[in-house]
Amino acid sequence: MKRWICIVLCLLSLTGCTVISESEPYSPAGTGTGQPDSETVNLEEKGRILKPALYFLNAENRLVAEMRSVAVKQGHNPAEVAVRELLRGPEGQDLNPVAPDGVTLDSVQTAENVANVYLSGTPGNMAQYDIFVLKYAITNTITDLMAIGYVNVYFGGMETDLESHPYGTIEKFTGDILEAYNEKRLHYVAEIPETLDPDGAEQPEELRETTETFETTLYFISAGGNYILPEVRKVTYENGDYLTGLIAELKKGPKDTGAMQSCVPGDIEFLSEPVFASDADGTSRVRLNFSKRPTLFPYEDIENETLSYAAVVYSLTGFIPGLLSVDIHVAGTPVSADVFPDGMKRSDFMELMGGSIDIYFPLSDSSMLLKVTRSVEQQDVWDARVRLAELIKGPTADENPSAWPAIPAGITADDISDVYLNQDTLNLNLSRNFADRCRDLSPDGEMSLVYAITNTLVEMDGVKKVQFLIEGKRAETLAGSLYIYNPFLRNPGLIKEE
Repeated sequence: MKRWICIVLCLLSLTGCTVISESEPYSPAGTGTGQPDSETVNLEEKGRILKPALYFLNAENRLVAEMRSVAVKQGHNPAEVAVRELLRGPEGQDLNPVAPDGVTLDSVQTAENVANVYLSGTPGNMAQYDIFVLKYAITNTITDLMAIGYVNVYFGGMETDLESHPYGTIEKFTGDILEAYNEKRLHYVAEIPETLDPDGAEQPEELRETTETFETTLYFISAGGNYILPEVRKVTYENGDYLTGLIAELKKGPKDTGAMQSCVPGDIEFLSEPVFASDADGTSRVRLNFSKRPTLFPYEDIENETLSYAAVVYSLTGFIPGLLSVDIHVAGTPVSADVFPDGMKRSDFMELMGGSIDIYFPLSDSSMLLKVTRSVEQQDVWDARVRLAELIKGPTADENPSAWPAIPAGITADDISDVYLNQDTLNLNLSRNFADRCRDLSPDGEMSLVYAITNTLVEMDGVKKVQFLIEGKRAETLAGSLYIYNPFLRNPGLIKEE
């Protein structure tokens, strides 16, 4: 008990909370405790005002930020709101638009430090320099706005090319954008490491090996086996054979084995060369003939078979310019033609792209909290109720055995009466049953509960504080030891470093 009190007193300046004195028993508000009466909190417009930095082109060929206030409704992806504003063009007259009329946003996917941006139509009416500027303007806008380090921008579900080279995954850029474009266009990471044969004679140009290195987004299956997730790594490709290089990297499996698992077996091989076919609209389709099924799961498990296909298709179409669809054959026999007669496209698997959320559980042997990462559907990343539902589920068998449930038994998702965002404060309205189930918690248990919830919810973009309510009113405590009348901030001091 004393240990918890010391921790809380040290953090008062951060959280605005206090501990109820052990010498003064807790009684409900308005019954002589000297604490203010509980008050009903008015429900306001759910959401917040966002002020993203939108990047436009100035006269000096630099991407510069224009600040703009936009409304983000609760549960909406803020990156989508910001990119739509970007595509509308600048408000300042000294800046130039980065997108032509007719280019619109379809969606933005975010997971594992990566954003995939899907624009409508094809870039056929745009010069390569204009596409280059648009991609980096979107990248700068998103990476400034969110905890995202890498961005992919697609037109019509496909990657575009830069002088026959892939773009690779993009990071934020500052500097002269025209100079950067010309440099990449002329010298896009191409190298000729060997120009001499063993006898010192210069090799013919057609025999020289070239290598290219790109930041590449690969996709693997989530640890829970429900979604695909992205992972970015530097990949070196030889002689422009991007497809072989991508499959070789997928065979290595993910680096983050805690969050992901492999999508193809390590001993899979091509029985024949991949065959590309181009359509009149400039898109292409590839036929892959493997030695075995490109999945680690038994064929009877159709859902996981589909996840493996999704990871392969996402990896290939997300990197190779103009590649729209993939056909998979095993020993010459098609295995996907019945379900995907036009080939497997990125759009066929959009719902399988997962998102990642962090939730916090108490450690069974200490006063600290343990972060656990779980995969959910894309739209659920922005839903506070989903995070609370995962917290109510408690730790699973395949997670850290030291994790302990934070929510008392008998509490269900129905006990979360309402969750609504007012600017940077997330108001959490709990049922009377929730409060009653907490009354017997120890001081340590009450502290763990409050901060497990708070730290879980402030992981959401735009949430800085959590206000606890009971039946729509502010209360003083849940179990008699921790004062919860004021909003809580994230408490990093209670999180155990991994």
